[in-house]
Amino acid sequence: MENMRFTGRIIVKGEVSGKALVATEPVSFLGMVNYKNGTFDYPDHELEGQTIKDRILVYPFGKGSSGDTLRMWMLEAFNKKPAAILFNKAEPIHVQGAILLNIPTLYGFGVDICKIIKTGDNIFIRNNIVEVNSP
Repeated sequence: MENMRFTGRIIVKGEVSGKALVATEPVSFLGMVNYKNGTFDYPDHELEGQTIKDRILVYPFGKGSSGDTLRMWMLEAFNKKPAAILFNKAEPIHVQGAILLNIPTLYGFGVDICKIIKTGDNIFIRNNIVEVNSP
């Protein structure tokens, strides 16, 4: 088992643990994620069919429009939101959504976390520290 530790910049402070769900492509909540069931429903997206509920969602950056914040809020309304969000680059619309959802969110790790963290890795977040345990 490989253990890694990263320090990021905090958008929403918190403590949470869970399994990683990693996209190497940008994510949009409007048009990619079905807020009713919490799955990626975008054809040919690498995460198509995967659920984000209670996962640590890891992606490079958001490619959303203003509708993304509403879709993120709808994930909360349907109890399908991720446990946390980690991204390389903070995008204002996704920052708003993370704040609205009040879920731990970090960015700016100094490395491309989307190439290092793998789907299924166990992640523990405490404030600005991310610990990754790969099975």
